[in-house]
Amino acid sequence: MFKNLTSFGYQRSTKEAIGFYMAYIVLILIVGAVSAGTLGVAMQQNDSIDFGLRVGRVVAVIVSSGISFLILKEKQLF
Repeated sequence: MFKNLTSFGYQRSTKEAIGFYMAYIVLILIVGAVSAGTLGVAMQQNDSIDFGLRVGRVVAVIVSSGISFLILKEKQLF
């Protein structure tokens, strides 16, 4: 289920695709939380929940777009 996670050109079965998306959702959550926490402390934000949500949205868009472009590039669909 979790094999070939970094091989973006790999043709996955349904079970492997579910594992791929689960792994990258967890990755996005971790990167978003760490980014929001780090920036919140560095910028001394008083409204930390709202700030964390804004940073999390930006991180989610960037990482999701990056993964999409990597998949398109590896499968030569560009």
